Amino acid sequence: IALLGQNQASVFDLVLQVGQSTESVTVEAIGSGVQSMTTELGTVLTSQEMTDLPVGRSIQSIMDLSPGVNAVTTGQSSVPSVNGSINRASVYMMDGTSNTAPTYTSLAVNPIMETIAEYKVQSHNDSADVGGVTGGVINVATKSGTNELHGQAFEITQNTALNARNTFQAVRPTTHGITAGVVVGGPVWLPKIYNG
Repeated sequence: IALLGQNQASVFDLVLQVGQSTESVTVEAIGSGVQSMTTELGTVLTSQEMTDLPVGRSIQSIMDLSPGVNAVTTGQSSVPSVNGSINRASVYMMDGTSNTAPTYTSLAVNPIMETIAEYKVQSHNDSADVGGVTGGVINVATKSGTNELHGQAFEITQNTALNARNTFQAVRPTTHGITAGVVVGGPVWLPKIYNG
């Protein structure tokens, strides 16, 4: 045993013998790793997650579920702020094109929730395709078409009898609202031009 002082190094040459291999390791699944190619942060929601969540029927109400997003109420509406930026600094994209209203820098067309395939809120996005963004980039990908007829019906009911009472209020606030709709999709049929 040799005692070493500060900033001294010592080398020990050891000889190891090669042994028999008696175990093998098989990796069955690949975990999702950290995205190390860019500095952007993001939250992705699938179509099933969006329809299952008990939130409003607007993209902006779903944004509040993402980390770093805060609802900022301005007058009659609530426009979310992403990671401390001003609430009108975000860009909305739908299927790769701009969905940002030019006058108020907010959501131009609110897509129907059942038509959305994937939704992503990105921040710190320094990509050239969304240049000039100081807030978040909200990407919406809609579902693609199909050659089979399919549909979906939905009803969202808000009722005082179904709501919980706030701990600090004596009675439940009166709430009545029903949102119902049908979404139908299928092949495109243009007589004598296109069928399918």
